[in-house]
Amino acid sequence: MPEPHSLIKFADLTTPGARPENTSLRTILLELPQGRGFVFGIVEVQHRDDDLRERIVHVIASNLEGLKADLANDGNVPRRFEAMLVRLNADLNRLGSDARMSLRKLKSVIGVMTESQVFLSGIGNAHVLFLHRTAERRYVIYELDQQFNAPSDEQQWDKPFLTVLDGELHPGDVLYIGTRIPPHALSLNDLQDILITLPPAGALERAQQFVPANCRYGALCFHVSEEDRSGPPKKANPIVSLASFEETKSRTADLLGEQTPDFVSKARAAADHLRKRLSSPGNRSVGTILKRILQLVIASTVAIATFIGRMFGRVNARVRAGNPTTLLARGWSGARNAWERLLRAQKTVKITIAVVAVLAITLTVTLYESKSSRLAKEAQAAYQTTIDKVEEKRVAAEASIIYNNTRDAQVAVNDALALLATLPQDDSTFKTTITDLKAQLTTLLEKTRGITQVNPEQIASMTSGTLSQFVNVNGTLYGLTGDFTPYRLNELNRALELVDVGTSPLSGAVTSTNENADILAVDFTKRLGRISLTSRTVSPLTSGVNGLASVEDISSYNGNLYVLAAASQQIVKMRPQGLGYEAGTTWITALESDITEASAIAVDGNMYVLVGSTIVRLKSGRENPWDHAPIDPALSSPRDMWTSTESPYLYILDSSGRVVVLEKESGKLVTQYTSDTLNNAVGFAVLEHENRIVVATTNAVLSYTATHLLK
Repeated sequence: MPEPHSLIKFADLTTPGARPENTSLRTILLELPQGRGFVFGIVEVQHRDDDLRERIVHVIASNLEGLKADLANDGNVPRRFEAMLVRLNADLNRLGSDARMSLRKLKSVIGVMTESQVFLSGIGNAHVLFLHRTAERRYVIYELDQQFNAPSDEQQWDKPFLTVLDGELHPGDVLYIGTRIPPHALSLNDLQDILITLPPAGALERAQQFVPANCRYGALCFHVSEEDRSGPPKKANPIVSLASFEETKSRTADLLGEQTPDFVSKARAAADHLRKRLSSPGNRSVGTILKRILQLVIASTVAIATFIGRMFGRVNARVRAGNPTTLLARGWSGARNAWERLLRAQKTVKITIAVVAVLAITLTVTLYESKSSRLAKEAQAAYQTTIDKVEEKRVAAEASIIYNNTRDAQVAVNDALALLATLPQDDSTFKTTITDLKAQLTTLLEKTRGITQVNPEQIASMTSGTLSQFVNVNGTLYGLTGDFTPYRLNELNRALELVDVGTSPLSGAVTSTNENADILAVDFTKRLGRISLTSRTVSPLTSGVNGLASVEDISSYNGNLYVLAAASQQIVKMRPQGLGYEAGTTWITALESDITEASAIAVDGNMYVLVGSTIVRLKSGRENPWDHAPIDPALSSPRDMWTSTESPYLYILDSSGRVVVLEKESGKLVTQYTSDTLNNAVGFAVLEHENRIVVATTNAVLSYTATHLLK
């Protein structure tokens, strides 16, 4: 049994692709308490019945959650896993048999991982790779999915999860489970290289870059590692390994005091090497004479080194056996006697010793400088080779951008940045060139992502309090503080002017929208209120908002109020009733995507729901597949979204300082406006008739030109 590992790195990723009809795809990753492991799975179901697909996914997910609960008290993992499979097979048998669905429509791999073992079961042709790292840091590859893909005549609903595989985990092992990527898009060898050289999250993101735009992709990845090891695995080199072994043995012996420094052998080895270089045949030329003189110097140097080495060895041996203080005194006495004998020696002896010493020092310095020069040349050559490769990647990226091939351009730029990272970053010789190349590559990467740097102009600021909302009411812009106090933007005076509405019975505004000439807002207790800008009052309204599980966003359209309740995966439509709104009706009737993490909505006849960095489009209450371009980098703090029936664009505000623009018809990424001054954005207003975007932060209002509207 292997020893427990200090760390298991993990990641999961699901991308929608073109959202094909009649398909559900989900990854499940549940971490066990105290970091003892994971319960995981990937499920893909193809069937025309939306409800049946979701029920199958729900059954598998709920059984995995049950397994996690069973293992919370450190239960017997193999037995618990097999018991869960029995329950899961029974549940799936009832569903599949009743619906007469072909088992070939279900592709799933589920499992449980502890610090030392992994157990798997599956069905269908999901891609399962286990990369085992040997003691020599080489990888042995196992494709496990073939073991799950039983013949058609053996696939029965009474036991869909038929096979159970188990294995031990060792440092460096990699487990990858994912949907199939077409071989022409990403070969198996390339996928293996990605998995062993990048951390799980980076590996999945890199693999996803090769997935065709019309394909869905879901994957899980686990890396078993040790905290004190880093960097990609290296190919075994027997010569280097032997050298490393000798260095380790020598270092260990020194630490244990079992080896004396062998100056003698090292001096002789260096001298033998030089003698061979100088002993080439020749005549009585000046060069030959100089070679012989140099040989004499080397012989003298070796003799001196031998004498010093032996003396040092004797002293070292005596230190181990006797009193160090006494030995030091003896050593000092011996050195003093030698110095006195040198002073009494003849003048020719003194000159000879001095000449030999000078020549020895000169030779040592020359050899050191020669070695340093050689190493510097080798470093320069390696550096230049890397720079040349980076330049090739940069040129390739520029060419791909010219032909609008952003995918290949991003791959080339990322490869170039990875090559730059291998160079010494702090070396003053290379630093300027590396910095310049990084800047050029960053600019290219921004081009591939459609990023446009802007310099917003501050048009107003808050003198007191902080803004939490920003609303466009019939062309007039208003900022709201947390206590529902409105401030009107006056661009002529470059100020936010207080609109006195008296004391508000509501506080803590979390979302807002316009209502004709007024403002609607919801506070942190889920109470809906109206800010009347004509009567200058704040009034709580009767509505069904306070009865919802959650309220993330509200939007007014055609006189109705639409409320996003992500916790219940629903949008509630409320019609006006008296001075308030009715309790409302559920608007979504068919939903394939998971919107529990949704943060904003926008309406133009279609309903757009922002879920992380993905937009789900619905029409007449049913999900309407929409293949929009991926937002890269992903949104870190999605805040708001806007469109209108007249606008061909959909705008997304990321409060970290970015506004993303997408074409509604094609889903194409138009641009991403970014600026550090837009950090902590709380809302925005798109003024397409003025070709600009106005963004409100917690303490200021800024404006910049929307260049995509000028084209």
